[in-house]
Amino acid sequence: MWGRVSPEEHRAIAEDFCTFISGQTAQHLRRLEREMQAASDAMEFERAARLRDDVGALKRAMERAAVVLPTAPTPT
Repeated sequence: MWGRVSPEEHRAIAEDFCTFISGQTAQHLRRLEREMQAASDAMEFERAARLRDDVGALKRAMERAAVVLPTAPTPT
């Protein structure tokens, strides 16, 4: 069963979601990588592995979502 989160944790989750949805994925990716490194340093290898998988999934999603749009012509 899922545990309850504090109002502070809830706010952090909501803010992360908003930054991700607004396209600031690089910031989210860096945070996940920092958390992964911290988990590894703390010898929390299962958590580090889950975060590694999250980083990989996020990178794949970013690659698929990349859309190349043609440059709009300059008005004359």
